[in-house]
Amino acid sequence: MEISVVVSAFNNREVLRTTLAHLADQSLPREAYEVIVADDGSTDGPAEMVRSLPFPTSLRYVAHAHAGASAVRNLGAREARSRIVRFLDADFWAEPGLLSAHHAHYPPGASGVAVQGATVVHPDSLTTPFMQAKVMDPDLTLRGRRKLSPYHVVSRNVSLLKADVDASGGFDDGFPGYGDEDLDLALRLTAAGVVFAYEPDARAHTITWRPSRGYGGSSTSAGCARCTSGGNTAVRAHSGCFWRSNRGCSPSSGSCTGPRW
Repeated sequence: MEISVVVSAFNNREVLRTTLAHLADQSLPREAYEVIVADDGSTDGPAEMVRSLPFPTSLRYVAHAHAGASAVRNLGAREARSRIVRFLDADFWAEPGLLSAHHAHYPPGASGVAVQGATVVHPDSLTTPFMQAKVMDPDLTLRGRRKLSPYHVVSRNVSLLKADVDASGGFDDGFPGYGDEDLDLALRLTAAGVVFAYEPDARAHTITWRPSRGYGGSSTSAGCARCTSGGNTAVRAHSGCFWRSNRGCSPSSGSCTGPRW
């Protein structure tokens, strides 16, 4: 088995069902991959759906109490049995060639390589002014195919060698919300010598904007205190403290008014 696909999910069972249908229809040979649904304490019954779903390859379900995006991805990664771990959000619908496009970058004996795939906004997501504006004003920053900046790494469509995930300690649980946890991991992996490639043929369609998935509102986040105290040194040093500048965090109170995972 070559690839373990870790699908992180929270309270989006019917969208997850379609996500799994897309993963069942991959051009990569079925014996070459497994799918692990990592559930972050959902209350809408995903366990029964996943366990009863006919699937052409190994499909497993693991869950824990609600702990956030980083923790649930780490839960899935620990269950992975393949040399490559492919992270995928539960609202991300893969095109048939997605896994094959990722796999092509990992010949036998590959080391120090990771792959970022491409994201396409699904038409059904264009229901809010935010998503409509996102499509009208896309990110046109050039992406180097052979040496992608860690600032372009997003965990909804990234693959890594499991050995590198394990060596890095995975995602930092100090980032419980949506965003920045993937940048933190990418910066740490880059510092360790991992080189990210960009693969535009590894395409999938995002079906919703993440903060609308049942995570939102004003809250207090451990990530704020960790960041403002220098706990996440990589992000603080390399990106100007993303929690403080991009997440509505208050250095004095440690509170966060931005949307959470």
